Amino acid sequence: QVKKIKTKSILFFAICLILSIILEVFGMVSFFDTRSDRIDFFVMLALMGVFLFATDYLSLRKSYLKNKGLI
Repeated sequence: QVKKIKTKSILFFAICLILSIILEVFGMVSFFDTRSDRIDFFVMLALMGVFLFATDYLSLRKSYLKNKGLI
């Protein structure tokens, strides 16, 4: 399950990054006006991916401990 959580977090990061680049290339949204904007956006995506991983991992751990206590 941990591998699935890692994969889900990485895919989330990659899909968001690819979509933002596509939107920027077609001129629909302007994310990357300056270098600091690019860095801020990349850091924000990375933090969102880490937060997604952490919440899913903690949920899995809580469920595991609860089920372990039932046995």
